[in-house]
Amino acid sequence: MKKLIQVSAALAASLATPALAADLPVKAPVAPVVAPYNWTGFYVGANLGGAWGKTQYTDPLAPAGVANTFNTDPDGFIGGGQVGLNYQIGPWVFGVEGEFSWSNLRGSGRGPVTPPAGSTLDTDANWIATAAGRVGYASDRWLFYVKGGAAWINVDHSFSNIGPPAFTTSVRETHNGWTVGTGIEWAFARTWSAKVEYDYMDFGPDSLVFSALGFPFLLDVKQQIHAVKFGVNYRL
Repeated sequence: MKKLIQVSAALAASLATPALAADLPVKAPVAPVVAPYNWTGFYVGANLGGAWGKTQYTDPLAPAGVANTFNTDPDGFIGGGQVGLNYQIGPWVFGVEGEFSWSNLRGSGRGPVTPPAGSTLDTDANWIATAAGRVGYASDRWLFYVKGGAAWINVDHSFSNIGPPAFTTSVRETHNGWTVGTGIEWAFARTWSAKVEYDYMDFGPDSLVFSALGFPFLLDVKQQIHAVKFGVNYRL
């Protein structure tokens, strides 16, 4: 009889345990702590955009009082790639970046200039490159930055005179200058980000030596380029 009572008590206790457990308060799970996005590291990427600008040619040997300037307004598409390095300290992001873009910027203009009115000049930019430092302010996955540094442009300058005498001559040169810009970058994934950027580039002054009918002549050139680019970066 005693043994039967003990078995009955154990069975009753086992049946009551789940009911008591169901009445106990359930502790909410602890939410994981998400660390802010960190921009530190190397990255590579690609960009595509449009550019426009002004190229001014001047004849330094033109007689006083003679119109001696000649303008073209090249515009077109640019596209290429970039590589860079960021280092984040608190919300501030410091970095360096190099960019190279192929270009089809073209522009044409007509006199007056010396040699005589009726001549034309064509500006055809082949590529543009920059090497710049960047300083930015990060708000988690958003980065607002400015940049500045050196710039280079490779250009074909073509001069045509309708005559007499009629001739066409050209010079290909790489001009160096400087650049400043600003942009916004958004990290839409752990290793991927997208950006939109504006850059201003100033090249010159520089002197071009043309040769026509066996005789050299000089033109001084100044160039300014504005560019708006969209790009993506992959963080290594």
